[in-house]
Amino acid sequence: MHISEGVISAPVLIGSGVLTVSGTAIGLKKMDYEHVAQAGILSATFFLASLIHVPIGPSSVHLLLSGIVGLMLGWGAFAAILVGLALQAMLFQFGGITVLGVNTLNVAGPAVLC
Repeated sequence: MHISEGVISAPVLIGSGVLTVSGTAIGLKKMDYEHVAQAGILSATFFLASLIHVPIGPSSVHLLLSGIVGLMLGWGAFAAILVGLALQAMLFQFGGITVLGVNTLNVAGPAVLC
């Protein structure tokens, strides 16, 4: 799920960053005040669930719960997933700050489609 830093070229990073900022802006604009607490809880649940790793062969997989976040928040999933991935990047060095836009777009895009 997490794309590491230094793997993707600058134009892709900039393009996905613009799309992530656009999706987050749309999500925050559409989110009602009543759904802010729900977004916080879902963001924390996304953050914690993705820390559970299940070893499969030489690799491992982990829970995302992005579909549930997308079903419950719609476009607000961009903001909730962005916060969860930013915390993972800062606290546990999963992914990175420069690829935060790509990782958010990879997870929140399908969540919004759900």
